[in-house]
Amino acid sequence: LIFDTEDYDTDGMHDLVVDPDRITIKTAGTYLIVFHGHFAPNATGYRRCYIYRTTRVIAETRKDAQALTWTCFDLSTIYQCTVGEYLRIRVRQNSGAPLNFERASHYTPFFMAQRIG
Repeated sequence: LIFDTEDYDTDGMHDLVVDPDRITIKTAGTYLIVFHGHFAPNATGYRRCYIYRTTRVIAETRKDAQALTWTCFDLSTIYQCTVGEYLRIRVRQNSGAPLNFERASHYTPFFMAQRIG
């Protein structure tokens, strides 16, 4: 997913132009990593969400499709990160057709990493 807005970034970890799909770790430490987002309604298949640390999955979840409402994800983990590693979100679905990841007002996906130690 591409994240083209920021609420705040005190360590310069996200760039809106270069690699806007990632958070790059600038200070080593333990991080709370959080993602929230919604797939559009569709009754077929399942939805998956992954948090990657560089090329490795560090958290994932799977949900069955919801016919009448969004399929919502709240995924978080605490992970030890080193300088230069980056975090990304990947989502997948198997409805058999393209399916929007909702983005409107308070339904906009968010992704964050906060150093906690």
